[in-house]
Amino acid sequence: MKYRLLIILLFFSLPLLAQNSSVENEFISKIHKYNSDIRSIKCKCTQNSVLAIFDKPKSVDGMFYYLADNNIIISLNNGDFIKIIDSVLEMKTGKEITKIKLSSNPALKNLNILISSCFKGDFSTLKSIYNISYSKNSEGSYTLLLTPKKTSKSKNMSVELLFNGKDMSLDNLKMIESEDNYTEYIFRAKEYNMDVKGYFSK
Repeated sequence: MKYRLLIILLFFSLPLLAQNSSVENEFISKIHKYNSDIRSIKCKCTQNSVLAIFDKPKSVDGMFYYLADNNIIISLNNGDFIKIIDSVLEMKTGKEITKIKLSSNPALKNLNILISSCFKGDFSTLKSIYNISYSKNSEGSYTLLLTPKKTSKSKNMSVELLFNGKDMSLDNLKMIESEDNYTEYIFRAKEYNMDVKGYFSK
């Protein structure tokens, strides 16, 4: 009886595995096609923070900048920012400013790899850190669910990514610690291969 149940489970899971593999191949092919030549990105963004200790979600608008390779700025309208430049993270939250080398914090290093991979379209490094599940939505967009591998340093945080099916750009990045604790970034009005070096030299 035990083996019969196992066979039945395998029978029904095989089509799902094949479907996920098919979506993965389609996704990787398309994102390489559209994103392989991207050297910089400038776009508007919104940060939504949901924490169990808050009465309601906190939302703040800002700007996002990406400069190859792996340089990132999230500048929010409330004065807070996250900067990752030359493998050094500088973060301002309220009046507190933190500066740290990514090499000394594997979790932050993995986050930098995650964000950069989404805009470069290269997921080869991510696969060593996360288990990735691919799905295609009815309107043609793609959702990726990333769960940390036991050997990774990303703690217990899973990540949900939403990619625009038309140009394979990242529309939504959601970092989930629990159902009541997550941070979400929404990206819009994207401009590619603009001169953004000035933002990284300030």
